[in-house]
Amino acid sequence: MATVITGRCLCGNVQYQAEPAPDMAAICYCTDCRKSGGGYGAHQGAVMATAHITGDVSRYAHTADSGSTVTKAFCPTCGSQIYSLNSNQPELIFIRAS
Repeated sequence: MATVITGRCLCGNVQYQAEPAPDMAAICYCTDCRKSGGGYGAHQGAVMATAHITGDVSRYAHTADSGSTVTKAFCPTCGSQIYSLNSNQPELIFIRAS
């Protein structure tokens, strides 16, 4: 049986469920992740794009140093970052774990 991960934003308006659990977990130290999180990096886990996300999110898209388009999704009510998408890896969702 695969492990299911679940999470939500601070206010609970946005929730996610992914199965299986992330194949990869990492801390990204790129300038964009440091700036968007206000710290030294972003903890994230890569899950398949079939993850189930409920609730409306706001999105911010920008061009990364690599040239790919990165779209960050966050709760419009509480501002919690939920996930990001990378145009170079459309099969994955990068769930924000911090």
